[in-house]
Amino acid sequence: MWTLQELLLATHATILCGEQVIAWDTFCQALELMEATFSLSSKGVRNFANCFYAYSDFQDISGSNNGQTIQRSPSEVAEVNAEGKLSSLVQHARIRHATNPKDKIFGLYGISERLRQPFPSPDYTQSVAKIYMEATMAIIRHENTLWPLDNVWSGNRQSGLPSWVPDWSDDYRWFDDVLIELGGVPLDSADRETTVHWEGPVDELNYDVNFTPDDGIILHGQTLGTIEVVFDDRARALIEKDILAAQRPSVEYELALKRHGAERIRFFRRIYAECDNAEHAEARLLAFCWLLLTYSPNQPKDGFSRGFKDLHTLFKSTILDCEENRRYIFSQAKEKLQKAPKEHQRHPRVLAFVDSDIDAAIDVVLSLHKGPEYIIRSTPEDARPGSVFRLLGSATGFYRTIQGLSINKAVFIADSKVIGYAQGRVCVGDSVVKFRQASSPSVLHPCGAHYELHSPAVVKTEGALSDLLDSAVSTTYEIR
Repeated sequence: MWTLQELLLATHATILCGEQVIAWDTFCQALELMEATFSLSSKGVRNFANCFYAYSDFQDISGSNNGQTIQRSPSEVAEVNAEGKLSSLVQHARIRHATNPKDKIFGLYGISERLRQPFPSPDYTQSVAKIYMEATMAIIRHENTLWPLDNVWSGNRQSGLPSWVPDWSDDYRWFDDVLIELGGVPLDSADRETTVHWEGPVDELNYDVNFTPDDGIILHGQTLGTIEVVFDDRARALIEKDILAAQRPSVEYELALKRHGAERIRFFRRIYAECDNAEHAEARLLAFCWLLLTYSPNQPKDGFSRGFKDLHTLFKSTILDCEENRRYIFSQAKEKLQKAPKEHQRHPRVLAFVDSDIDAAIDVVLSLHKGPEYIIRSTPEDARPGSVFRLLGSATGFYRTIQGLSINKAVFIADSKVIGYAQGRVCVGDSVVKFRQASSPSVLHPCGAHYELHSPAVVKTEGALSDLLDSAVSTTYEIR
């Protein structure tokens, strides 16, 4: 953690490795060329990339380059101020290691002084909660932003933190190798930006943000809805822990992977089924499709939509009464596993489990499927009995894109025809709220006269978002 401050405040930085010496600027040029070859989970290597981005941002923010002051026009100064100062550097620091969690803030004190936006003075007698709260208040006040609210989640947190204060000691978006294999999609570990998917209007007016003596914050906003349905993903999450604990490679590890795949398929089955049963099923399915697209926003919309429909068709075509289709899926899964390169992957226990669970078999077929050559017969319940539907590469590509959706997230439906997902776990009865000046909605948990902030959320509506906002009542929220 401290090396980040040493690097950013240095007039000239040099990297030493044994007897080898390289100037930091030269190293950055090489790093920029090589970064694409790094593994997303190579934390040690990508820490250098993190330093590179932090260094570049600091040069822009502080108006200096190798110790020389940069002359900027008024418009350029305004642009830099609009981008934020402390917030971007705090974001860079989240991936850094600190033995003492207090140093996640104190390690930036010298930088904050250079930027004339001072953080709390180092005082190790204060609690972590107090230090993190004061740092969060400093960001909100200095930058007139609610950016910290987009970085709160309800997972493992330092004790005593007010719910609206991020745990700056951790970055929940960092994924291990195993979670990436399970479909988790980490953000770029260098700049760690929070992707915003809010499609509503951006507030141009400034609203007062008040802090209360009991460590609370008072915000203005609108309630978009109350959560009515939360899709249970606990079974998959428990198996995820088994996978992380299992020895690799082993039969037990492979079995846990197949159990995880089956629960993942069941998770998506439940969401599709809930959408099918909605009053306006087509509108809800469309909202769900575009919600999934936010998880991987660079996908072509037409191909993504086609894959969404193909997977939906597959689920409807493999229910209990569809014996012919189920036999086909089981046979394809068995064929794929028997061709697996490792013995533990085709172990009899693994084959037996997949042959006993249609959802495990579907996961195998979709995960190992290489092309569009497979076809699946439609069921008698289909609108066109006897016709065939192809299980195309679009269904496979779509599934691989969205399969990690529920890792560290909860998918929900609110009473206002809103479907969304939030970081961590949410509860029925929680409120989906859009604060004034916030870049995305949040989920709040009601606690009597006040609320607790759960996490940021991504939402889509069955109808026009503007209609929902027009009907939503503006109110004030006290959050502790």
